[in-house]
Amino acid sequence: MVSDQSLYVDVSVLTGESLPVARSAEPVVTENIRASEASNLVFAGSTVSAGRGLAVVYATGTQTEFGQVAHLTATVKREPSTLEVQIESVVHIITAIALGMGILVFSNCISNF
Repeated sequence: MVSDQSLYVDVSVLTGESLPVARSAEPVVTENIRASEASNLVFAGSTVSAGRGLAVVYATGTQTEFGQVAHLTATVKREPSTLEVQIESVVHIITAIALGMGILVFSNCISNF
């Protein structure tokens, strides 16, 4: 961020925090800090709750924090739920019974000719 005037940003889309967080143009001197913890960054998808600020865009699309979260959610493979597994099992049993009954009726009809 280049400059700010009492800037508060709602970043609940990324972090789940319910309250707006303060952002400032002061440089962060802490080493090995995550981007989401840096007080001088404003992320795509966040909303300004109060104040004003001027920032420089340094990433777009999938290179942003929001884009990385979107990419992670898109690539997660969904496992079937317990209910889906049980329904599939019941469907297989009912199908087997229906096929067995069909074969039984068909063979009974053929033997009567």
